[in-house]
Amino acid sequence: STSSIYPHRLHVKETTANGFNWFSEEWEDARRSKTKRCIFVGWWRDERNQFGVDHDFYKHFMPDRSITQLERARIRAVKDQYGHTISLQQLAWYRWHLSEKKLGDQSLMDQENPWTEDDAFQSTGAKYFTTASLTASVKEARKKPFQTYRYKMTTRWEDIGVVGVADQRAELRIWEHASRFGYYAIGCDPAYGSSDEADRNAISVWRCFSDGMEQVAEFCTNSLSMYQTAWALAHLGGFYGANESRVILEMNGPGKAVFAELQQVQRDLRQMRPEPDNYELRNCLNRMHHFFYQRIDNLGGGDLVYQWLMSEQLKQMLMARFKDAFELDRIKVRSVPLLEEMRRIINDAGHIAAEGRGNDDRVIAAALAYECYNKWMRQRLIGMNMTRAHAQVIEANGGENQVHRMVTSFLQRTKIGVPR
Repeated sequence: STSSIYPHRLHVKETTANGFNWFSEEWEDARRSKTKRCIFVGWWRDERNQFGVDHDFYKHFMPDRSITQLERARIRAVKDQYGHTISLQQLAWYRWHLSEKKLGDQSLMDQENPWTEDDAFQSTGAKYFTTASLTASVKEARKKPFQTYRYKMTTRWEDIGVVGVADQRAELRIWEHASRFGYYAIGCDPAYGSSDEADRNAISVWRCFSDGMEQVAEFCTNSLSMYQTAWALAHLGGFYGANESRVILEMNGPGKAVFAELQQVQRDLRQMRPEPDNYELRNCLNRMHHFFYQRIDNLGGGDLVYQWLMSEQLKQMLMARFKDAFELDRIKVRSVPLLEEMRRIINDAGHIAAEGRGNDDRVIAAALAYECYNKWMRQRLIGMNMTRAHAQVIEANGGENQVHRMVTSFLQRTKIGVPR
């Protein structure tokens, strides 16, 4: 079974989920692998897990054949994902087992008797994001196509490039390319910036509207140095800054080196001699702005400092705001890996982080992007009425606002002429 060439080899690892541990990592690895397979066995696959309609337990736990909202959602998920229709007899058994054997502990029931593979892995601490919100977001995110790229790094920033690859594990995912009418918030958490366990460089890009944000790109890798991370951040800031982008960077540890290199790139571009073939390159970061931190207890509006310096108190505030926005559906998460990291986040006596050896780099980068949007962009977009719906109108009209289009249409109909 351990051979790599014997044709009839087979190695089986079987267990219940038991939280986010080595087996959850094995499961995720198998989902990505081309030579391994995942087999999910839900509680409903066992034909013994049901009571007949004449059984006393069925009458007690299914008195009026009614189904709760949570049960209905999970029954629908099982049908959609596995094609199995759960009967009332099976549901009666599930209620009995939850009540009598698990003493009403839903998390333990999900871990030992999951409906879907997404329900199986449960945090042992106080789960931070709600299961219902995560499950719905994962279902939607898996429908969204994306393109994958890798960076080609050189010794000069202006020479770096990206190449498209057919690899789901590529470092850069793009769901939506830059719009010249868009406003973007970009959060960056360098390796070992937000915590000693955060061993990857993560950049999260979101398009901003007055009524929320939508994720458009994500970069995550542990193979780049700090100056290369700064170059990737500058590249994405320039690419999504055709109209306006704002960058927020975690400054702890290596973050200061990333920020210094980012400023150096901006200085080099300003000093570049104007040539016909580098006009766009010299101006690509003109509309990329930095985040400025302001103490919330400062009424005077002063004491602004560059970027974000994480502390335990600030992390609690940052994550609380991101959690509220996510559960209120103000943000649309497109990255399934980000959602998987969010599933691992727990609140352990006020310390908010991924359980066990899990990563939270993508989560921190996304939460930073929301803080940037909420602090410096949201109010202005509200004043501009830049809702998702209005942004679609602008895109459709090639940049014309709705009022101008209505006036033009009226003048054309009345043959008065079109304003110039």
